[in-house]
Amino acid sequence: MNLTAQEFADFIRHHRLSIHMSRKQFAEELGVKKITYDQWEQGRNLAKDAPHVISSVRQVVKKNIRRQGVHS
Repeated sequence: MNLTAQEFADFIRHHRLSIHMSRKQFAEELGVKKITYDQWEQGRNLAKDAPHVISSVRQVVKKNIRRQGVHS
């Protein structure tokens, strides 16, 4: 998987916003420091293990969609 830092940033931002979560909350869900997440989302750094992070992002989104569906 060859992603640029900006493509990675766009991916995680889109998914975070789709579940109406703050950067801090999303970072906590992913198990990373907020400053690390901020650098990813701003396109300043690409996660060393981007494929794993992408998988984790998808899991967080699925979990939160289910949670929102239960409370809707």
